[in-house]
Amino acid sequence: MSNKTYYNIIFLTIFFSFLLFEKNYSQQWGGLKKPAFWEDWSVNLNFGETSFYGDVSFYDEDFVKKLSNESGIAFGLIGTKYINNIFSVGGHLLSGSLKGENSKSSFEASIFEYNFHGTVNFINLVFPYNNSKMFFVGYVGIGQFIFKSKLNYFDPSKDSEEQNTGVPEFVYFFGFGVFYEINDRINITGDMAIRQAQNDALDTQRKNDNYDYYTYLSIGVTYKIKNLLSTTTTKYGNKRGKYPMRKRR
Repeated sequence: MSNKTYYNIIFLTIFFSFLLFEKNYSQQWGGLKKPAFWEDWSVNLNFGETSFYGDVSFYDEDFVKKLSNESGIAFGLIGTKYINNIFSVGGHLLSGSLKGENSKSSFEASIFEYNFHGTVNFINLVFPYNNSKMFFVGYVGIGQFIFKSKLNYFDPSKDSEEQNTGVPEFVYFFGFGVFYEINDRINITGDMAIRQAQNDALDTQRKNDNYDYYTYLSIGVTYKIKNLLSTTTTKYGNKRGKYPMRKRR
């Protein structure tokens, strides 16, 4: 099975599991109390490293050397709307750089990505009435990205190659994260996501009919907004799985 097929199966399995689970959960409990559209939002600033996995990469099985030798700096902005204390949806703007090398060449690339994703809070899901300050989440999404790459051969007789998308390309991804509540407004976050580019051209090399992919390892700070239409600082009263349940009819 090719890497392309393998990661497509993983993505589709997680995506449809998320949709099915959210629907079944709502039906089982009659739905959690849902905030209005302008209520319960957050903004997250994050930064970290993007790491490339493809034809022009050498340290795919050595995580530490991958981070130190074949990774670039990246930063992002996430806006999130909380459906309830378990499920949320959001959008992510990500800008970063990639690099890699093999025995014959090396490359560098710049990327810009925008995406939409859904997130589930596993702690609130399994322990609805917890008092934890640390939470584990999983998410899955789809987006588009643009990139510009340049590959240089170690053989001086060969010319360098460049690749520019020109138009956005699709990317699928899934990931896991952890966050710690400092107070009612501020969270500290950590995330790791695997992104599959829907092409084999990030490193300018098209081989083996396998899509390239990259990871984003990051830390960040989240600021929670109770009401977009109000400047009043309202304390979050039901933040840890304590939304009142509706009785099933």
